[in-house]
Amino acid sequence: NIEHLIKLYIGILLEYKIILIFEEYETINEIIFSLLSLIYPLKWRLPVISYILESLLDSLEAPFGMICGINTKFLPILQKKIEQNLNFRYHYWNLMVKNFVTRKI
Repeated sequence: NIEHLIKLYIGILLEYKIILIFEEYETINEIIFSLLSLIYPLKWRLPVISYILESLLDSLEAPFGMICGINTKFLPILQKKIEQNLNFRYHYWNLMVKNFVTRKI
């Protein structure tokens, strides 16, 4: 819905850590780069990781913003890491890619 899109837009402008959760790998790149095109003429200078592997989940604890996509199968591991590290600052929107793509905005 439009409320999610506005939150994502604000998060990108404020350089938050944005984690997009998806089920299908094929569309996550399109969604990430379409979100980044919303801030034109500004440019996103922080990391963009379209598909984060389980071995790289520790990189989410970095003290700077980023945009990354995580498959739903890694969600329990991510939630456990968040519970263990109370200082982990993040802005988290659970966007299922197929729901986001198929809805009209």
